[in-house]
Amino acid sequence: MGRGGRLSRSPLQYSNIPLFHHSSKGTAKLAVLLLLLALLPAQGAVKTYAIRMPVSAVITESDDSGKTWRRNGVMPVTYVSAVTQIKACLSGQGWRLKETIPLGNDNERTLLNFGSGKFKITVMVWKIKLNQAGFSWGIVE
Repeated sequence: MGRGGRLSRSPLQYSNIPLFHHSSKGTAKLAVLLLLLALLPAQGAVKTYAIRMPVSAVITESDDSGKTWRRNGVMPVTYVSAVTQIKACLSGQGWRLKETIPLGNDNERTLLNFGSGKFKITVMVWKIKLNQAGFSWGIVE
């Protein structure tokens, strides 16, 4: 290693490493093709996100099509507790709460917008009954 943790050799000086040492042009082309395939995302691949909801949350529906909410569920807690738990849970995973938007006049439905890097999560939380709240969330890329 050279200064600052950088390699002291130029990329061209690595031709004696077995991966880059080509006994034939076909082997070199195969190595380049495999490298390019590894770098390109698979066509039509569904992105997955490791987003955890609070422990009390029960997922009732999933949809990875990108056309609707990704996950829907219920929580056996009050509406206020559900909002508080979801905020704490997502914040603990590195998501920052960007805005809270109350829906309607009854103060029992809310949109929560979180961000992390170039991704955003929108979570809708609503009161179902006294000790039960519903939620839906989706990713905005």
